[in-house]
Amino acid sequence: MSTSTSLPTATPTPTETLLPPTEPPPSQLVWIEPVAVLAIFDQVNKVYWSPTANELIFQTCSGRFIRGYNFDGSIFKASAPLFQSQDLAQGDHSFCRGQMDLTWTLDGSRIGFAGPLSDETEPSLPIVEFSEVWLMNSDGSDPNPILPDETVARWQSFYYGWLDENNLIYTGYAGGGHQYWSILDIENREKRGWGIVHLGGGEANSQYIGTINGTTLNFQISAAIVATTPQHSTADDGLNSPYLHHLSFDDEERVFNYYSSFQDWRPDSNEMLVITWDLDVNLAETNFLHNNAVTSLQLWNVEDDSLTPVVSEAIYGRFSPDGRYLLYLTPAPEHPIAHLYNWQNQQIILQQPVVAAWQPGNSIKLEMSFSPNGRFLTYFTPNEDGTSTLQVFDTQADETQREIINPETQVSWSPTSEQFIYRDANNNFALFSIANGSSQPLTLAGGLLLTNPQWSHDGRFLSVSVQTETGGETAVLTLNGN
Repeated sequence: MSTSTSLPTATPTPTETLLPPTEPPPSQLVWIEPVAVLAIFDQVNKVYWSPTANELIFQTCSGRFIRGYNFDGSIFKASAPLFQSQDLAQGDHSFCRGQMDLTWTLDGSRIGFAGPLSDETEPSLPIVEFSEVWLMNSDGSDPNPILPDETVARWQSFYYGWLDENNLIYTGYAGGGHQYWSILDIENREKRGWGIVHLGGGEANSQYIGTINGTTLNFQISAAIVATTPQHSTADDGLNSPYLHHLSFDDEERVFNYYSSFQDWRPDSNEMLVITWDLDVNLAETNFLHNNAVTSLQLWNVEDDSLTPVVSEAIYGRFSPDGRYLLYLTPAPEHPIAHLYNWQNQQIILQQPVVAAWQPGNSIKLEMSFSPNGRFLTYFTPNEDGTSTLQVFDTQADETQREIINPETQVSWSPTSEQFIYRDANNNFALFSIANGSSQPLTLAGGLLLTNPQWSHDGRFLSVSVQTETGGETAVLTLNGN
């Protein structure tokens, strides 16, 4: 594949343009009539939807603390259709020992929670610096730490996701500008792999955690994986876990051959999409969004450690969820150019300037998203007056379906790929429908009070965080009469 692939003869053309309202909203929150507010959870800023049912969980352990266990609160569950909250605490067990993070198992039968040490432990340091990972049934019964014989993390742990139904991923701050990644087998209650890498995040496929930066030594960077089996024989020295394997860094010789950074996993494979660049190039000092490209896009097969060139002058890349399309960027004097490449027929079906920005950590901020089924792509294009336009591109029709003028933020797709939430020019959350191409605000006013839209597993319900005078709350909504 190369950037010289010819464009199709049919150029995508925009259709009807949706104009935003012109009156600025007042600060008071006013819901629009088709929106039904089913429940409001006071002092709750985040909820966690079940992956299999229309129910959610949240926790109320939000007090400030330094030492001790003086908190009121618990973990609650609420289910459709009324979403009345149910306290999951049973017997004398307390779930509230400080701020916690929650998750569901993939089958929705159990709930994980990560937080400060158990009541039986007497830490010598403030409890905010130690954390355990627990699991219980979805009705609150049988709560137990996954690793009962060891402290699993310093500082707060956060759930990231799952490799599969048995292997849980959690992460957190490890000190010195680093974060740890761990893989826990919840059935056998054992740690299967771990690694400490520089802050920057990562993503997992079904077998590995891919980290953006890997362990940084003297500000040298490499894409890396955290595996469930040892990857090399180097002794565990705190920063060089045997489960951590770098692309650019020789784990045995401890030298860099070039630099690299994680971009994405190719779906249903163990191939990682990475950008690579020479050792004498400092990306922080290079205007690589607009000057000649100094990076290349390649596929790293983490099984046999091979590299396959993809685009020689690309600076960014992401796959669609179904793996049929690759979106990549190349530099340009004013705005970088997005290319949408059909991986199956090897044609570029879209080329267009987009709004993007460099951010610390040698990464690019590009507000784009594929729909969960991979058919639609949303991205922002620049306007001459400094504003932007949200484009909704249909990959099956090879054309722009809609343009939304001057939106404020990116979209949150429903799991069904039938609609998405975005913030319009008046700062109200709005619902865009794929079927008829229409936009409907959720609020008439006070839209800036809303953040964090989250869909239920089937797209029937939506939760949003609401800023209030006393802190915050979460509202559960139905849209379009669902």
